[in-house]
Amino acid sequence: MTSSRIYGLIGLATKAGALLSGNVACEAAIRRGKGGLLIIAEDSADGTKEKFFKLAMGKGVAVRLFGTCVGLGKYCGKDKRSVVLISGKGFEEELMKSITCPSELADYFS
Repeated sequence: MTSSRIYGLIGLATKAGALLSGNVACEAAIRRGKGGLLIIAEDSADGTKEKFFKLAMGKGVAVRLFGTCVGLGKYCGKDKRSVVLISGKGFEEELMKSITCPSELADYFS
């Protein structure tokens, strides 16, 4: 699937109310057990990637690296966003199929 299609799904999730964006909102929701897929921008800071990867994995939330901070922000109607949290089952499943998960992802953060 092309990146424009993936960004389009992120935009639809936003309109459907199935997406949270930003570090503070996503962290709070994950800690409360909300959300099923966390998307971290590929160009976000290494510390941000590590923090959210460990938090999400500890709470059983799937993680994918995709896009840019500017791109994620644009398609959820905000300024730059390093992380977005998807909570709609249909959106989660489609995005998890569409965004490949590198096998070395866990090794990167361990």
